[in-house]
Amino acid sequence: MTDLESFPIYVGLGANIGSDKEISDRFDRAIQIMNTFPFVVSVQVSSRYQTGAIGVVQSDFINAVACLLVKQPPSASGFLQLLLNIETKLGRDRTDQNFINKEPRTMDLDLLLFGEQQGVFVGPPLCIVPHERLYQRAFALMPLGELFGYDNVLMNTGLTINEHLATPDVAKQNIIQL
Repeated sequence: MTDLESFPIYVGLGANIGSDKEISDRFDRAIQIMNTFPFVVSVQVSSRYQTGAIGVVQSDFINAVACLLVKQPPSASGFLQLLLNIETKLGRDRTDQNFINKEPRTMDLDLLLFGEQQGVFVGPPLCIVPHERLYQRAFALMPLGELFGYDNVLMNTGLTINEHLATPDVAKQNIIQL
């Protein structure tokens, strides 16, 4: 890939704190901020989905995926840091050492795919691409499929999004398109 070629970055959005309108407004704000990055050419956003929290008892999440077509973005770790900054602007507090996968969220932004790059990128922050739990989460796979294509093969697995959605652990996850 030359420096002038554009490529897609897929970002998962999720939240479960606030009313549906408040969450929707935060999603819109996150997308507006991402769209101001100088390396972003265009942004597409999937439908929104409602899903139950996985592994904890708390309010349902609203989720979506944004596809950013980019030219000459920062590194994967640098881009992830930009996402963490947006989370902070939108009220996410990561100061508690127990935050990972446990607390309700005002905004959660996950770097799902970064072009065709894959691997562990040493930051800070540490960045794993594709997202290490992407293949296990209907709330990421369903909206990703809208933009990436349900019949396209995902890196590292040789399976399509539809095939991942049909695996027993993913198929049993309750997800509703809003």
